[in-house]
Amino acid sequence: MNAVCPGYADTRWARAGLQDEAYERFKAGLEATLPLGRMPSAEDVAETVLWFLAAGRTVTGQLLVVDSGEHMAGGIAPGDG
Repeated sequence: MNAVCPGYADTRWARAGLQDEAYERFKAGLEATLPLGRMPSAEDVAETVLWFLAAGRTVTGQLLVVDSGEHMAGGIAPGDG
């Protein structure tokens, strides 16, 4: 069994409850902390799942993190610092 573990992703669910301007500030602050410099999109996560399904036939027991390096950066979200 394997799992894909997305971090924050730029989706309508991430935007829920925030006004556009507030979300854009949150997104910009988060992206400034990410090693890849951008939040993954829902499409990025979906493409990773498809790749894992196609290429991972002999892979088991793995967690594949899709977070643009957020975990490498210490998981620092805007406003934490």
